[in-house]
Amino acid sequence: MIPTYNVESYLGRLLIEVLPWADEVIVCDSFSTDKTLEIAKSHNVRVELAYIPRKNKIWGELLGRGVLYPDYQSRLFNKNTARYEDKEVHAQVVTSGKKIYLKHALVHDDFTDISSWWIRNDRYFRYELQELIRNKKKWNRKMQYIRPLYIFWKIYLQKGMFRYGFKGFFVAFQWAVYLFFVYAKLYEHELRNKRFE
Repeated sequence: MIPTYNVESYLGRLLIEVLPWADEVIVCDSFSTDKTLEIAKSHNVRVELAYIPRKNKIWGELLGRGVLYPDYQSRLFNKNTARYEDKEVHAQVVTSGKKIYLKHALVHDDFTDISSWWIRNDRYFRYELQELIRNKKKWNRKMQYIRPLYIFWKIYLQKGMFRYGFKGFFVAFQWAVYLFFVYAKLYEHELRNKRFE
């Protein structure tokens, strides 16, 4: 499945790359006003499972490999042989069939302002908490204190986000904050349960 909106500039190239192996493509369009639908209708292909690299934007700027690139997303798949993982958040498609990794990336304008990021992440914190509970994870100091610092180090220094000034620092820091709050939610959950024991 390819979600689209005014993507005539790259949809044709994407479909040509898919043609040699795909069985079916479903284009889910959001009322494009350019030639996206004409391009989609001019191709007749079907899909098994393809992973597409995703470039993430922060305040309108692509910050290279530090923003998780290639951040592969499972967007093209055979609906009869593939299924989504049983996860509340960040679920990928799984299949026993052939997997292909495409070259051309989709652009994910993920971060436009701090307020919408925070509102969305508050919802994600709850989803991540449910995953931790379901996988019988228990809160510990290492996950709460060390893991967020490790993620900051990995993104900011190892992946080179320090090259992008404050935006790079913000990306690394927001991932550390994200993990910190996910694990703090687990701590809060266990604390609440102890009160009712």
